[in-house]
Amino acid sequence: TTLDFGTTDVGPQVLAMKEKKVDAVYLPLVASSNFAVLQTAAQNNLKFKAAILATGYGQDLLDQPVAATLGPEVLLASGWAPVELKTKATKQFQADLKKSDGFTGVPDFGHYTGYLTCKLTVAGLEAAGKDLTRQGFIDATKGLGTWDAAGLTCQPVDVSRENFGTPPPTACGWYVQVKDGKYVVAFNGEPVKGNLIEETTIATTTTA
Repeated sequence: TTLDFGTTDVGPQVLAMKEKKVDAVYLPLVASSNFAVLQTAAQNNLKFKAAILATGYGQDLLDQPVAATLGPEVLLASGWAPVELKTKATKQFQADLKKSDGFTGVPDFGHYTGYLTCKLTVAGLEAAGKDLTRQGFIDATKGLGTWDAAGLTCQPVDVSRENFGTPPPTACGWYVQVKDGKYVVAFNGEPVKGNLIEETTIATTTTA
């Protein structure tokens, strides 16, 4: 929270981590800031056992020189199935991207969110039927209850009206590493799953 959005001036924070002998870091920042932390850490001989990045997966990273500097300790999170899994859903996703605008690389956050937004819109329109109204579309979409996100998630997405604004009790996602200029899905391609940590649990843990 002390960093400006998109900054690459992370020297003071990295030096503070080195002083405290930090050996693992989670970086929920934009890609430019995340990579600045890793590069600054390397320049100051701060070696992480694990560096988890919430962003970065996509062709843009592979096309940058920084990709060659990422070791096995660097994991990039992906809330949607990485195309390296080569499932029926990921193959369809890539085929649709190629058909729409000729894109053949590794999809990034924008590709996934744009694609899935369109898919959910179509699902809602189909559920609403031919006598379409704005409210009818909204009701039909929320009436889906749960949605499979075109097969690109590791658990159904709750789109119901009843649970709107409520975080799901469980979450899951994949992690990838960069190896020899390509992405490799970590943990043998299996998604990492976990339960929502309740506020009371956080308070207890912090106090202890």
